[in-house]
Amino acid sequence: MVIEQLLCHPRLPLIAGVEPELPAVHVWDGELRELATLGEGARSPVWHPQEPRLFVATDAGVRSWSPGGGIEPVLEHPYRAIGLGPGGRTLLARPSAAKGEGHDLADVIDLGDGTRGDGPDWDTGVVVHPAGGLFATLRSDQGATLVVFGRTDGARVRLLRRALIIEVDGYTAPLFSPDGRYFAVRGNAYAHTLYVYEFPSLRRVLQTVLGRWDEGWSRHNVAFAPDLFVGTPSGLDSRCTGPVTALAATATGEIVVAGAGGELVLLPATQAPPAADPETVRAFLASTEEVPEDAELEEEFELTDGERTWGPGDLETVLEAGEQDPAWLQIQARMNALRSGADAAD
Repeated sequence: MVIEQLLCHPRLPLIAGVEPELPAVHVWDGELRELATLGEGARSPVWHPQEPRLFVATDAGVRSWSPGGGIEPVLEHPYRAIGLGPGGRTLLARPSAAKGEGHDLADVIDLGDGTRGDGPDWDTGVVVHPAGGLFATLRSDQGATLVVFGRTDGARVRLLRRALIIEVDGYTAPLFSPDGRYFAVRGNAYAHTLYVYEFPSLRRVLQTVLGRWDEGWSRHNVAFAPDLFVGTPSGLDSRCTGPVTALAATATGEIVVAGAGGELVLLPATQAPPAADPETVRAFLASTEEVPEDAELEEEFELTDGERTWGPGDLETVLEAGEQDPAWLQIQARMNALRSGADAAD
């Protein structure tokens, strides 16, 4: 049994792991005793932010597991990916059950009363800030990926204007530090990159390439505990010497390591994680506003690449970009220049 993704409950000693070969999702307690296995093509697990409850998308529909209630049906539609809003009441699910793939919509479901609404599409994870109050997810295109932030209210999602733009696509979901002052983005479709950003400033503080694609790197190999740890094809420091296939940190700072040989190891905490800082969320919300519900999203975002910032419409005026600029900005500049030349000819 090789685990390729690990997710620890943000507050409780509970761990979930994705075994893609079956596929299945396994659940362990804080001492790595297995508590449950969800099969039926299980994928896309997400922990409730407060309760001891795991939601999993399966071929038979959305299922939940809890220590006292076992496995229970939640929704019968076989969504490909799910996420939970900050309060744990709102389920975000894609693709839309009514529209299917190819539409810029996802389902937003109030788990309290069953109300279902339309929300903006997302493609990689829905990650709640450790202090609550907002979530982060990805909207990816081949040329660039947006890390967007939002809030939920029942069967409604409201995205916020401030967003991060990263070159190309294929990243894994953002990962917040325990205090919420940093987040990491691991990817992408072309290289084993690792970016780290401050929050709420969105300033980039680390950009590195971990290794080549043919060197056996896992895509789920980083964890804040509270320092940033990286599992490699040769292990994790001197404490785990085999290829790491997944890595995660528990709420109390232990590191859970899955290995290529099927091993699952719990490493003791080196220090206690700091408490989540709600001021980071308040500061971010004060610095931005909601995107209007009927707006064209990509035209409304205020974008930063971690160094520079572009307001709504600013990118339409960029006519020059050098080789040192990301490819998406070079393409944008060429397209703008072509349009400008066509307009002048008319």
